[in-house]
Amino acid sequence: MEPQNVPLQPPSTEPVLPKAHRSFFFPLIIGGIVIIFVGLIGGFYFGKRQMSQPPISVSPTITVPTIPISQIKAQRIIIPNKTDNWKTYSDKNNIFTFKYPPILSECCGIAGPATGKAVRVVTFGDVPVGAPGSDGPFNGLAVYVDDASQASFSTYIEAEIQALINQATVIGNYNGKGYRENVKIGDMNGVLLQGYSWDSIERYYVEVNNKIVEISKIKKAGNFDQTFNHILSTFKFLD
Repeated sequence: MEPQNVPLQPPSTEPVLPKAHRSFFFPLIIGGIVIIFVGLIGGFYFGKRQMSQPPISVSPTITVPTIPISQIKAQRIIIPNKTDNWKTYSDKNNIFTFKYPPILSECCGIAGPATGKAVRVVTFGDVPVGAPGSDGPFNGLAVYVDDASQASFSTYIEAEIQALINQATVIGNYNGKGYRENVKIGDMNGVLLQGYSWDSIERYYVEVNNKIVEISKIKKAGNFDQTFNHILSTFKFLD
């Protein structure tokens, strides 16, 4: 049997990678594919999120014109005085004046200082007619004037406290809770005695030119405290 002639194949020109190189190159291909896949998915979701957000609107810039201070005119605000419609009482001996509201009129009687020989000048109450010499029940005030030439103001006040306590003790109506307080009567410094007397009258004292002006306050209810404080602020003492 004659041998057959088999044509010879030319040698391959493609490089043959060693086994070690082939095992290293394969994971790189897989990793690249994974990175591309992840990138595609991330880009898809990011684009979808951007589309779901509302568009951002940019507000136009508003320029406010500047007005020179010299051109700005201040508006005068007039606040009405609470005592504008009040009447004015003037002492006939030219010692003091004060204002009082229309709701009060001259009437009745309110007790004054417990010592000395004080003279009642005027009494105002919120009732048109009251029993002479009565001490309530109504809102009102009385003004007394006493001579202070024989004692200092502090001595006069101490004598008043003791006399008021003695009166309340005799009647059996003193609870030991009296106190004194510095107050303003108009522009003058005065003293308030409260809680010493049996009749619940608040007594305000101020010294003016060797005279003691005493203001007795009585109240039945309501907001007379505020009205009375306004009355005190209107007091003017004459030289």
